[in-house]
Amino acid sequence: MFNSFRWKLTSAFFIVILVIMTITGIMLTQLFKDYYINDVRSSLINEAKLAAQMTSLYDEHADEKSFLQWVVDTTAANTGSRVTVMDNSGVVLADSIFEAHKMDLHNNRPEVYSALKGQIGNDIRLSETADVEMLYVAIPFNNEKFQGVMRLAKNLDEVQILYHKIIYVLAIGIIISGVVAFILSLFIAQRFAQPVQKLTKAVNDIARGNLKRRIKFKTQGELRILSEAVNDMTDYLEKSMGEISKVKNRLETLLENTINGIIMINTKGQITYANPVAVELLNNPDVIEKKYVEVIKNYELINIVDKVVKNLKPIRAEILVHNNGEKNIEVNVVPIIDEEITENNGILLVLNDITELKRLEQVRRDFVANVSHELKTPVAAISGFAETLMAEENASENIKEFSSIIYEEAQHLSKLISRLLELSRLEFGKSKLLFEDVALSSVINSAINKLKKRYSHSNLNIKVKMRDEDIAVKGDYESISQVLINLLENAKKYSADGEEILIEVMERENDVKVMVTDKGIGIPNNELPRVFERFYRVDTARSRKTGGTGLGLSIVKHIIENHGGTVGASSEIGVGSTFFFILPKKQ
Repeated sequence: MFNSFRWKLTSAFFIVILVIMTITGIMLTQLFKDYYINDVRSSLINEAKLAAQMTSLYDEHADEKSFLQWVVDTTAANTGSRVTVMDNSGVVLADSIFEAHKMDLHNNRPEVYSALKGQIGNDIRLSETADVEMLYVAIPFNNEKFQGVMRLAKNLDEVQILYHKIIYVLAIGIIISGVVAFILSLFIAQRFAQPVQKLTKAVNDIARGNLKRRIKFKTQGELRILSEAVNDMTDYLEKSMGEISKVKNRLETLLENTINGIIMINTKGQITYANPVAVELLNNPDVIEKKYVEVIKNYELINIVDKVVKNLKPIRAEILVHNNGEKNIEVNVVPIIDEEITENNGILLVLNDITELKRLEQVRRDFVANVSHELKTPVAAISGFAETLMAEENASENIKEFSSIIYEEAQHLSKLISRLLELSRLEFGKSKLLFEDVALSSVINSAINKLKKRYSHSNLNIKVKMRDEDIAVKGDYESISQVLINLLENAKKYSADGEEILIEVMERENDVKVMVTDKGIGIPNNELPRVFERFYRVDTARSRKTGGTGLGLSIVKHIIENHGGTVGASSEIGVGSTFFFILPKKQ
């Protein structure tokens, strides 16, 4: 109640009025006190002047001390003040209260000192003789009879009594005025607070979800402007919430019906969302608000999530799950980092069941391997018969020509079959790799020499850029040599005869990057993502002319991936292309 706007406004009004009245009362009291003291001082000055004139009535036959005592006594009786007469040296000649001959020299009193200098002196202080606070006024006088100082003093106790009475009256007035001010403040605050309370009630209603509520004020002013702003905000919120609701419904429909499993994990390790596909893959309907380590029964998947939580880097992997049979699952685990809204941080898991794709891929691999194996013998026979016909002395020119064509195509087909069989072995993981520390300078020189022998009729121009001859990687020597030969052959096919081919080796902190750059025709950007696919050719006509199989780069990709490395390419049309692979350094 007391924290409401009405009471705060009432308190503010009341405090302001009370402070103003208190300050005004203090100022008025002080002004009145000063005025009264100044009035008493003026009165004493005038009475001192009259007393000084009385000294001129002195009769030479009278006693001087008795006459002066009569003057001070008469003046004191008429004015109610203490009267003292001193000579020009400050010696007291007569005093209305004390005996003059017992009093000290007064020339050091401030008011007397000023009077002896010919000025009217005054002072307020504690009397050393009477031990009370008094107002002193002293004037110099000089007539035919006497000359000296006439001093009058007034006790200020009356002033203090009157001052206290004024303070009491003012205090009573302030209290009465404060009560009246409080009542008025309460009434005024109620008038001001009523529209604010109405606005607050409406805003609370809107905050609770009633976006149809609107505020109306007939009067002009800031509250009407505020109410119109709240109405505009409510219109915007209503529109935005409608759009958000539509997006939410679409997203829910998408997530509920997608073929992928979607799981959200918060920073506490709790699963906050799992769509039906994810629930089915986890084989656990009760997963929400539970720790992922309690729900996920696959150790490999838990290990992947732990790595993403630790390193905050996405991981893509394939795992096997054994819920309701063996399934191949492609897992994409991505960290969600929102610096502004930390509550949204967490981990996103996308689970894709690729069991059927894996089965079809296996069927394709088996078919390619079986067909390649079955074709190898008849192709070898065709090649042998064609070679025999070519060597026949009695054969006609047509037979020799046709036999040569058959032999060349059979050789090309034999090469294709060999590449297919090699690729199948790599895909099945049947290719045995002998891991050792491989010096790149040695394997590069070996690959160049083999290529020069193979293309002895061509003008090969291969340059090597390598800072350290001792750079080594962990891998299989022959496989890495095959990778370099394939990349160099690919560069030669798309470069002019004698054009420079550059092999560059770049040693990094944890791995080594090997780049093969040519100055050929280049590859369009939209073609780059597919260059490592099997049978894919950028320029089909040129590949046929050079005898390419479309498998060389695919073999490179599988060899490097079997080594735990990565491959890539960059190119610019008319400038050339760069193919690279990255392998871990030797330990």
